[in-house]
Amino acid sequence: MAAVLNASTDGRHDLPHMRSAWRVAFAVLVGAAVVFIAGLSVGQSQAREPRVVSGTAYPNQDATAIALTPDHGPTVGFAVGGSPWQRDDGPWHDAGPSCLTPLRAGQRVQLGVLDADPAGSMPGGPVVVWMRCLSR
Repeated sequence: MAAVLNASTDGRHDLPHMRSAWRVAFAVLVGAAVVFIAGLSVGQSQAREPRVVSGTAYPNQDATAIALTPDHGPTVGFAVGGSPWQRDDGPWHDAGPSCLTPLRAGQRVQLGVLDADPAGSMPGGPVVVWMRCLSR
């Protein structure tokens, strides 16, 4: 009986099983780390830098949309209502009326524009993410 007790309590018979369990645990840990790192790189690759478009704005009657004649290229329409805005180098504003004067033609602006991908029934296209009104 003593030989049986020693054989079962000294762990020699369980050693191959424990090594196998550690290998499985290590493989799971490495796999989880790879998935986590891949997730971070995918999330970072989706962050985009807006392109800066400068030009002359022609706002509508409530200054929520403009026709923009860029310094280079054809006139394009943009919705700007709700975009953060700044007058020259002043503070940024998230709400309230924008720095544009409604129906006043010829105002100089810079826009930060992202090209959004379509999602479901929503159309894609250029989206103004910030606007800066410039002095002449």
